[in-house]
Amino acid sequence: MLARTSIRRSAQGQQIAEIIEPPHTIADKTGRGGHVDPAALDRAAASLAVLADDYLVGLGRDMLTLEAQLAALTAGARGAGSAAPEPMLALVHEMRGMGGTFGFTLVSRFADRLHGILSEPGTIGDARLAAIALHVRILRAVATHRVRGDGGAVANDLLAELTRLPA
Repeated sequence: MLARTSIRRSAQGQQIAEIIEPPHTIADKTGRGGHVDPAALDRAAASLAVLADDYLVGLGRDMLTLEAQLAALTAGARGAGSAAPEPMLALVHEMRGMGGTFGFTLVSRFADRLHGILSEPGTIGDARLAAIALHVRILRAVATHRVRGDGGAVANDLLAELTRLPA
């Protein structure tokens, strides 16, 4: 489908603007307000459930990697301190995005908080390292117990406590 154009003219008939409306190719292909096949939605939900199970396997691997990165960070932080390693930041960024996609909202929420701590400028001192380690332990617990959704009141209490951690 081609773009639609229209010309705006002044009272004297001079062209003052040309308005170009790009085609709505997705809307044109899917229809507007059309019928959605319930069977297709069921198939999509079933596929997502299978992917969520695969996500748990990947989350277990990610946690092993994150724990190894924490151990290396802890060893490197003894003394002068160090900045957050880029691979750790990238992994936490990915965990933050993927958790919610597959129904593991807590993984996303805690990974988001951890990402914020890791993204702070400067070297990592003892207090910041303790906060990072605590978040990694919480993510491990969420992964081990396969906590789906938002985790309810217990998770909200835990998040409230974490918010009160010193920076």
